[in-house]
Amino acid sequence: MGKRKTMKSRAIFYQVKDGKQKLSVVCKIAKEHFDRGEPLMIWVENDKGGEFIDRLLWSDPSCTFLPHEMSLDESRELLVITPLKENLNQAHSLLNLRGNPAPLEVFSTIHELDDQTNEVRAAISKEKYTFYRENGVRIPELMLK
Repeated sequence: MGKRKTMKSRAIFYQVKDGKQKLSVVCKIAKEHFDRGEPLMIWVENDKGGEFIDRLLWSDPSCTFLPHEMSLDESRELLVITPLKENLNQAHSLLNLRGNPAPLEVFSTIHELDDQTNEVRAAISKEKYTFYRENGVRIPELMLK
């Protein structure tokens, strides 16, 4: 048997300093993937967070009504929101809104918020950044959106 190829991931951090900026970045990432026809997994902490992102993608003008699905099962939708730590739509890209790093072997691109809205979230962002860097994940310069 041959060796299993491991995917070399990159993590892109987007600095956000308030709630409005955070929502704008989430919409922008989702819209970019949708417009390119590229699947995107959106991992949320829990059902409540999923429902919030669900409403955002349906109704926020900056998201321009992005078709998506909240799911606990496999899906063919381009944009899938889930609290599960699974790749339900076989995406290569993840928008990680959870408080812990994403598994490195699943996604080639991991979008993370460098959340500076409070000290606790800033510390979580720093821990994620450190984890990715220590595990050889490519991290381009911080994105300011």
